[in-house]
Amino acid sequence: MTPVTTPVGVGPKFSDIQAGLYHACGLTSNSTGVYCWGANDQGQTGASATEGAVLVPTIAAGTAGVTAIAVGTDSVLARAADGSILCWGRGDNEECLEAGAGAKLKQAGVVPSLHGGINVTTGARSCVLAAAPYTVLC
Repeated sequence: MTPVTTPVGVGPKFSDIQAGLYHACGLTSNSTGVYCWGANDQGQTGASATEGAVLVPTIAAGTAGVTAIAVGTDSVLARAADGSILCWGRGDNEECLEAGAGAKLKQAGVVPSLHGGINVTTGARSCVLAAAPYTVLC
């Protein structure tokens, strides 16, 4: 993969940027969505139209209103303003819960059993959702 230079001041403004193994995502400061770039072999950029690398920040479909992100090795977990939890990317180790063995979620999908989260975080191949009152799920 060849690096692409983007001039400062061009494109979306991010309030949070996180990196996975070979991809990264940025949460827009105005909650218009999550932009991702880099490797996309597991669907981890949310750019469902391509399996190849995404060389410039591209909005992940269905991420308007996201207020927090957690970027894992090959997947992304996001919390929307309404409390719903979204996930996309690798799913063969249940990174995206309910995705099923071998699944690649190529665009953001709601994880129905994880509604009402207050914080999200992820590791190499796991995720954590903090929900009120003081419970941890995943």
